[in-house]
Amino acid sequence: MSLHNVLPSLALLIAVFAPMDATGQQRATAPAFDVLRPGDIIRLSVWREPTANGDYVVDERGRVSLPFLGEIEVAGQPRDLVRDRIKKAFAASIQDLSMQLFFLRRIAVVGAVRVPGLYPADATMTVGDLVGLAGGSLTAQESWRVKWLRDGRVLENDVSPARLLSAIDLQPGDQLMVPGRGWWSRNAGAVIGPVTSIAVALIVYSKK
Repeated sequence: MSLHNVLPSLALLIAVFAPMDATGQQRATAPAFDVLRPGDIIRLSVWREPTANGDYVVDERGRVSLPFLGEIEVAGQPRDLVRDRIKKAFAASIQDLSMQLFFLRRIAVVGAVRVPGLYPADATMTVGDLVGLAGGSLTAQESWRVKWLRDGRVLENDVSPARLLSAIDLQPGDQLMVPGRGWWSRNAGAVIGPVTSIAVALIVYSKK
């Protein structure tokens, strides 16, 4: 079979098996959640070991201090490998180990939300889920959108709330901003009322 015949088949396979986002549209997973980075959180919940439970933050050196492991370097390492390493360390010390392990990324949510700030998110969450952690959007619009910012620059101007966070290549310091309502939508009532009154008065005066 020639290369020209193989390439269309490969393209079809990629299209068929491409992962789907929350809207049902095919997407390519961004590398944002593939590896650990400084500022990420490892959340542990271990049955019958309450002292081991908690959130452990990867520091600026890319290291994290964990029970039974001590300080280890994790930045830049695939999350699955880190997960296996942690579970093996706990299994060596705890019989009948039952634990839950989550990787969270702190993402800044700013703009027209009730409580702007940094919020821990996992790869299964949508942009709307994250905005919900910040108290939700303050805009009255039903179809509100989010801006993706980096170093003050807009990378995407129209991010859907249904979009998965794992489909966005979020870097440390990036922000998701919910734009507020424009000046006109906020002040239309204050402007239209007086203008209408003036117009009516002019009409009445002109008829005299």
